[in-house]
Amino acid sequence: MVQFFRSTACPHRSIENFAVDLGIPVGFWRSVGYSLNNFFFETFVDELAAAAGVKPIDYRARLLAAAKGTEASKRAGAILTRLARFDVDNPLGTGTTGTRAGRGVALSECFHSFVGQLADVEITGNQVRVKRVLAVVDCGMAIDPPNVAAQVRSAINFGLSAALYGKVDIDKGKIVQENFDTYPVLTLDDAPEIVVEIANSGSHIGGVGEIGTPGIAPAVGNAIFAATGKRLRSLPFSLG
Repeated sequence: MVQFFRSTACPHRSIENFAVDLGIPVGFWRSVGYSLNNFFFETFVDELAAAAGVKPIDYRARLLAAAKGTEASKRAGAILTRLARFDVDNPLGTGTTGTRAGRGVALSECFHSFVGQLADVEITGNQVRVKRVLAVVDCGMAIDPPNVAAQVRSAINFGLSAALYGKVDIDKGKIVQENFDTYPVLTLDDAPEIVVEIANSGSHIGGVGEIGTPGIAPAVGNAIFAATGKRLRSLPFSLG
């Protein structure tokens, strides 16, 4: 959310970047730095909403209104409106016997495109299952809507693998997880229903190949909080 505001909306800001030597070679992955940054932003905004006692969608709408009509706030606000309508028209429910259900929201801006996501999770014991994801996408103008939807779905599934399973351990300089038996990825059976809605704003055309990844981890994390009251601040998520 912070990237949506002008200095007049948030006059007191301090944004710093620090390089960390991990001692091992690392590289970028799908959606590069947007993924980790959006997780920080959107889970923190959710914490603020909880502290203020305001619904997460409504809290974000208030912050965007403070941005005084910038193009970014208008585009993100239109996405929030569609998410809010879906939220009203599709109540979450309480889940099946022995489970807890939660719904989380996240906004992201990357590659000149905007995406809003609602994630519904069901928790059985310490196991988290993502049941459904709604993604509302504003990439300016969708030239090939089916391809936009396919790219967003694949990026969401990619991000879910990292959010739920993507743990790598290093023992004496060697990666412990050597294959998919010890490093699981999202399977077809575990993949959620994903609904993609396209919101053509008429703005300059943005990217679509990576824009579905940044919002999924915070949306799921915020849904876990809604279901359990526990705020998980590290990835992959673990309730154990």
